[in-house]
Amino acid sequence: MKQQIKWLDQLITATRKSLNAIKVSDDRPVRSSKRKNGYQYYLQKDDGKLEYVKEKDIYKVKRIVQRDYYAALLDNLLTVRCRIERFTKIYDIGSIARVYDDLSEARHALLKINLFDKMGIEVGKELVISMESDEIPLNIKQIEKKIKEYLL
Repeated sequence: MKQQIKWLDQLITATRKSLNAIKVSDDRPVRSSKRKNGYQYYLQKDDGKLEYVKEKDIYKVKRIVQRDYYAALLDNLLTVRCRIERFTKIYDIGSIARVYDDLSEARHALLKINLFDKMGIEVGKELVISMESDEIPLNIKQIEKKIKEYLL
């Protein structure tokens, strides 16, 4: 995350520099329309009417469009940086480990059994299990049966 913030800071600095380098006094929005041979560009006046941009003045449109692009890019970069900073403030990697640590011993055992199963060690064939609890004591007859079935 720190590397991404550093990278974003570099992009923000470069974008600000590029934005400040474009000197355009015209704040009017650029509009375009497609024609057979290409595009025609217009500057929108305050009253909403469009002023056609002649071929010799196309450099103005290029600079306005580039300035608007850098402004939109800078806004987006700042938003992403802010979101990453907000996320890193509330992010707690330890909370993921605590989910497992807070489980009871019985649940830990079940997860271990699942792990054996995923590794191809089948319960009852390669792995013999006996279980007991405070409410259900170990059944000796069952253990003897498993020993005879699997080990003898």
